[in-house]
Amino acid sequence: FLRWTLDYCRGVRFILKGDDDVFINTPKVLGYLSSVDANKPLYMGQVMSNASPFRAHQSKYYVPESFYVGPYPAYAGGGGYIFSGPLASLLLLISQHVAFYPIDDVYTGLCFQALGIPPQPHAGFMTF
Repeated sequence: FLRWTLDYCRGVRFILKGDDDVFINTPKVLGYLSSVDANKPLYMGQVMSNASPFRAHQSKYYVPESFYVGPYPAYAGGGGYIFSGPLASLLLLISQHVAFYPIDDVYTGLCFQALGIPPQPHAGFMTF
């Protein structure tokens, strides 16, 4: 995702990562983003705080304790998130130093944590 973005979308102001079953109100999103400075670090979505790995073996989100211990850092979870375009190259670089994690939104949060960029909540992101 990040490599492709850097190869084909270099210079974009913002990047939306969304699941394929998510509705995006494009005019509202663009209206909001037009007031945001893309040169400042932005990582925005539905912020998940104090979440912990699922330990039930039958869960598709199961993570053994040997793989990860403790609660996750705050991250933008659910159906999608937006981050400022200039961060794509930093995310790609830091992802080479952050241990792989099988849940993509948690992994992205771990990468942003390593960059020192906390997620910002936005009421437009909701999980039903």
